[in-house]
Order: sequence, then C-alpha cells, then structure tokens
Amino acid sequence: MKQEITFTAKQVGERVKERRTELNLTMPELGKRVGVNKSTIQRYEADGVDPKRTMIINGLAEALLTTPEWLTGLSEDKEYDSRTLCA
Repeated sequence: MKQEITFTAKQVGERVKERRTELNLTMPELGKRVGVNKSTIQRYEADGVDPKRTMIINGLAEALLTTPEWLTGLSEDKEYDSRTLCA
C-alpha cells in the first residue's frame, strides 16, 4: 500500500516558485491567472501554502500547468499525461 506523505506548506511554496520560474512567469502574471495580487503570490512562495487548502492548490496547479499532486508532493509527475488524467 502506498503511503501518502504531503509536503509542508513551505515545500509547496518552493514548488510554486520552481514551476513559476520554469514557465517564465512573473509574480503579477501568476497572480492574474489565479485571481490574486502579486503580494499574495509572494506570500505563497515565501511562507508556503497549506496542502489541505485544495481550492488554492487546484487554482495554482491549473495556472502553473501542473497537477495538484505534484504541488503537494503526492506525485513526481509534474506534467499532465494520459496516465495522470485517467488515475
């Protein structure tokens, strides 16, 4: 049985920043995609995001073109693929 270990809020914030940088998005651009301001994105990256806050995680994942599971450490699959979508 696979044990589920989620990231701490700080680790989630690190992944948000990592993915934003990969996509060459500025904080204001990501904020616009998510519907928050730049300072909120700064706070998410610096202080982290509680992995249990699914609405925020799902919104960030969609804006960052990744999966909520990757952001929260449940998966190492960063990109959506047919296997991820079917699971």
